[in-house]
Amino acid sequence: MGPFPSKLEEITNEMAKEKLLSIDSIEGYGGYNATEVYHCLRKPDTSVFEEERRMLDHVATKYGHLNSKQLEDLSHYEAPYIGTELRKEIPYELAFYRGTDFSDL
Repeated sequence: MGPFPSKLEEITNEMAKEKLLSIDSIEGYGGYNATEVYHCLRKPDTSVFEEERRMLDHVATKYGHLNSKQLEDLSHYEAPYIGTELRKEIPYELAFYRGTDFSDL
């Protein structure tokens, strides 16, 4: 119900096939799609993701209190979503036109 990486399904399916990841589906409610929940089946080497981890921690702190509908609405009010045709790939470069400020990282 919002933007996601274009290769997400391809990568996660390959990881599941290689027994690196399990994918569970939780039924949606109120007309929403089912939620996919990912579980690592092998301990990952997270040391290569230090910068990404800092960003994820920041995002979780900033948005972790919001529910899925609130996150969906938030993403749909930003320029990249508004400026892209419905259900089309959002060009990566449009991320620089978001209203979110991450300068405090």
